[in-house]
Amino acid sequence: MSPLPKVEQDISLLRRFIRGVADLPTQPDSATEAAEGRAQVFLRKLETPVRIAVTGLSGSGKSSLINLLLGEQLAPIDFELQLPAIVFHHADKATTTAGWWDQPSQELSGHDMRGALATTPDLMSFGVDSPILKSLQLVDVSGLDQPGRDKEAVLALTQLADVLVWCSRADDPLGDEQLRLLNLLPNRLTKNSLLVLTHADELDEDALEQSISGLEKRTDTGFLFVAPLSIPMAWQAFQGEGDDPAATWEESGAPEMLEALMDVALKARQKEVDKIQRNIAKQIIPFLNRVPLPPPEAIPPQSEAATTEVSQAGQSQAEDMDDASQAAPPEMLPAETVADPETQPPLLEDWLEMLAALRDKVENGEIEEDGDFVQESQELVSTFLDALADRDDLSDGQDWLIPEYEKANDILVLLQFESGDRTASDAARILAQLTDSLCHA
Repeated sequence: MSPLPKVEQDISLLRRFIRGVADLPTQPDSATEAAEGRAQVFLRKLETPVRIAVTGLSGSGKSSLINLLLGEQLAPIDFELQLPAIVFHHADKATTTAGWWDQPSQELSGHDMRGALATTPDLMSFGVDSPILKSLQLVDVSGLDQPGRDKEAVLALTQLADVLVWCSRADDPLGDEQLRLLNLLPNRLTKNSLLVLTHADELDEDALEQSISGLEKRTDTGFLFVAPLSIPMAWQAFQGEGDDPAATWEESGAPEMLEALMDVALKARQKEVDKIQRNIAKQIIPFLNRVPLPPPEAIPPQSEAATTEVSQAGQSQAEDMDDASQAAPPEMLPAETVADPETQPPLLEDWLEMLAALRDKVENGEIEEDGDFVQESQELVSTFLDALADRDDLSDGQDWLIPEYEKANDILVLLQFESGDRTASDAARILAQLTDSLCHA
């Protein structure tokens, strides 16, 4: 497998540009100031390792898988208390952070799970000196299949993950309930996903191969790989137990699972880096001659927990949810024609066609329930977002569309967990705002 893409030069350039703008003797012009703001965003993304979220139904073995990846028993198994999302990041010494979506985080010494839980956090973070965490972060997300906790689990996956590892028992893979839960997650996450079939040792070889073959042929899932795994065997081999640990390790399926996991992580990271590098070329390089760049500096290891940044992102998400819940217009969809079809931009034309198809479903009675309308709206935004992300011809004046659609998609995901008679009008209001944004792009 190829190594994760190198970004040291990009990080150095962004840091020098940011420092150069800060050192200017006078206030920078608005364009340079806007470029510096974009540089901050690009830098934060490049400095954050690939975040891999491990989740699945209760009892699917997700925490045991994380412990195997970490090489020690840190993720709690059969814990008697309800747990928030847990982030494992690299640190030279053991640390614990209790975090919230809407307030500053709190640091604790050592690995102190009970101390962190006593503060009733929205998420927890543990610093671990583990080799795999030097290039990745692992996120243990539980509660997705538990009413009352499902919204928090989806929020954690939306905010904290770049790659999804879905754990499912080999003897009962991907039933209807699992598919329902997967459909709640953003497409950007499920597109970068791996299915791990745990308890693979409990099936005979023929049954396991038949199950894997059937899963690989299915078109209703977006998994890039299906990897069978026996965690007890892998753990036994990892500890050097048994007559032939090397053979046991191979037989457990761990090597293939690890290779598939790193391949998915590489794909997600490479796509993100390619996009950032294109944006640096378009949005940062043209401003370098306006700023006297300081000399390069040594780049320390990648940022570790970034829990404060997570809290800030969550706070922004909460504010967006509050905005979306305010009085929404009664119209179910924005006006069908907002510009002259002869002159409207192609992006807007594509968007309006998708809205028209959604409106037809409403008028034809295919969509009758508010919840169905919210789900269809989210799927529409997610599909359009994928198309935006794949385009290489967005102008500098359109680069803000992707984060705006990402934010709208996340809000629509969360709206599916809301009840009441305003969710459909809230979703319609979001679609109307996006239409207005495209009109001015």
